[in-house]
Amino acid sequence: MKRSLLATSALISLVLPVLVTSCALEEAPPPVAGGGKSGSGGTSGGSSGSGGSVVGGSAGTVAGGTGGSAGSVAGGTGGSAGSAGSAGSSGSAGSGGSGGGSEPITVDTLAGGTNEFGFAWKDSFFLVPCYSVSGVDCLVVNGECPNQDAVNFEEKGFTFKERFPLGGEAGKNYDVSIKVSGIVEGKHYSGGTRQRGDDSSNANDPAGTDTFHIGGTAIPSNYNVYKMTVFAPDGTTEVGHYYMNSYPAAFTDAENHQTFPIAYEGTVEVPGGGFVEYLIQDSNCRAINNCGVGDNGNACPNERALPNDPVAVPTMYGGQTSASMNVVNGSTGPWHAQMIHLTVTNVVEK
Repeated sequence: MKRSLLATSALISLVLPVLVTSCALEEAPPPVAGGGKSGSGGTSGGSSGSGGSVVGGSAGTVAGGTGGSAGSVAGGTGGSAGSAGSAGSSGSAGSGGSGGGSEPITVDTLAGGTNEFGFAWKDSFFLVPCYSVSGVDCLVVNGECPNQDAVNFEEKGFTFKERFPLGGEAGKNYDVSIKVSGIVEGKHYSGGTRQRGDDSSNANDPAGTDTFHIGGTAIPSNYNVYKMTVFAPDGTTEVGHYYMNSYPAAFTDAENHQTFPIAYEGTVEVPGGGFVEYLIQDSNCRAINNCGVGDNGNACPNERALPNDPVAVPTMYGGQTSASMNVVNGSTGPWHAQMIHLTVTNVVEK
């Protein structure tokens, strides 16, 4: 009987832990995905396991812990996604559209500035006076002819200079289109480039001929120099120069007792903020009078207006009234002795 009780007691001791463990496992709630409170289930599972078996407790802890961490991850992800909406502020970049370049250059902005005499380069003149008449000539000074000892030929005799300010941007260069018409005596120049080459045909064409000369030097003689010089913004550094009344040396009648109609177009390069200067120079102070084709001696049968240019003679020139400079017909025109009219027709930035 004692042996039977002992056997029964041993059997109970083996079965009882298994039953307890089975109950503990059945009571543990399943983990809830994404739910933070599922983690507390792990705590309950752990307590139950401590009552009978470490295995049961561990199972409860793992199940509860997994449920809790899943909830925290889902919450964190949701929060950070919402903050992305602030990216909309980048729309302010549209303000960049207000940017723009400088205004385009025009004839007025480059060549419209006036000088001390009230003239602008865009509409300007060379006027040679006629204070008195002597045969085929007009005397261009009252009294003796000055500067006869000048070393530089272009400073000898009568000289008149007029300077014009240029607009545009410093550091930029511009190609300027000019249109020229006039009644002038001819002149020979060396070096440089005559725009029409050696062609001197139709020198007395009423429509005018091309006498534009780029660079070069005036050959000393008694015939007039008409020169245009371009200066840098410092006012002293020459950028280039041009002569307005050039004829090839082979055309010997160019330097003779006669005037010619001229008309042409050309291109001049100028710097922004620079200057253009005109020079009229007459070494013997005697200009051939505007009296028509050929050498007319003491007669003046056929004064000529500028070819294809109905421009009026300006009322003032070089600080004088034009009427006081022309003994023949005052400022009514055609002009005596000689005249060139220049207009600027176009400007292009280089």
